[in-house]
Amino acid sequence: MKVSFSYQFVLAWGCADAANQACPPGSSPGQFNLPYEWTGVALDSAGNIYVPDSNNRVQKFDSSGNFLLAWGSPGSGNGQFNGPSWIAVDHSDNVYVIDEGNSRVQKFDSSGNFLSAWGSYGVGPGQFYGIGGIAVDSAGNVYITDFWLGRVLKFDSSGNFLLAWGSPGSGNGQFFQPLSVAVDSSDNVYVTDWGNFRVQKFDSSGNFLLAWGSMGSGPGQFMGQVGVAADSSDDIYVTDWGSERVLKFTSGGRFLTQWGAPGSGPGQFDQPSGVAVDSSGNVYVADTVNNRVEKFKPIAIFVPPPPECGLLKAEFLKALELHNQNPTAATTTALRKAWKRYETVCLRI
Repeated sequence: MKVSFSYQFVLAWGCADAANQACPPGSSPGQFNLPYEWTGVALDSAGNIYVPDSNNRVQKFDSSGNFLLAWGSPGSGNGQFNGPSWIAVDHSDNVYVIDEGNSRVQKFDSSGNFLSAWGSYGVGPGQFYGIGGIAVDSAGNVYITDFWLGRVLKFDSSGNFLLAWGSPGSGNGQFFQPLSVAVDSSDNVYVTDWGNFRVQKFDSSGNFLLAWGSMGSGPGQFMGQVGVAADSSDDIYVTDWGSERVLKFTSGGRFLTQWGAPGSGPGQFDQPSGVAVDSSGNVYVADTVNNRVEKFKPIAIFVPPPPECGLLKAEFLKALELHNQNPTAATTTALRKAWKRYETVCLRI
């Protein structure tokens, strides 16, 4: 029996009636003025959620959307922002914020205390020409996309430049406006290659591993893939603001499921961008134009095997019996084919 998952709307926050309508832009605690294009969401080890917005601040919430604290103000000084966008949290619960207008990264503790900053505008090593998404691996290394230069930059946790990879183009390892980035449990790196309508996967040294996706609105296709996140099982979640949905894949790029529709009602989206997944599999999405965050929970669906599985199993067992009686190249081939048919139809999740 196969197991699949659907995702059920749980709650939304950003205004008093966030679950049922779009929220107007606001600057009070718990309200958002999310940028029209994109903003990130990130989770710490306790399941708290961090969200930057165009009020030049970062807000922290618990997993039920209750406001906990905020920090930041307009400017270019330490702890100030000029358009904070993407955000990431490391294994020590330090918070890294992309300060887009200041072409830098700022690092804070989980209470919003400033720790450090690095970056400047430019095209040299460690500089940013169009600073984009951010992710942190298990060793505390930081990966940041450069939207306009078509590359990914890697730093240590102190902001020391380590390496970069990528160039403009559509070949393997090239990018046409890389936007967001995520890291799985093996420190593989996933990048939404926005202009090429695909996701690319690399190892932590920037070596190309695989890519998937194409332009379209069908299962596994993209009309404007923006955010990306990995869960504890290394499944990959991608927001698509062109088709107003979230798509889920295996780490190998196989499409699993999707949810969402255009609108402002529960479970609907208007330009979904940042996405994060907690340890229980709950998914949080920044619904930017609706100025809210939506939370979804996974619902297990047990799919009974197709009716032909009984026949395919019998064929496999018969092929196994014949092979055991007379192992030859022909019976080996027949056994492998029978197993492949049975495994593909009846066992693969």
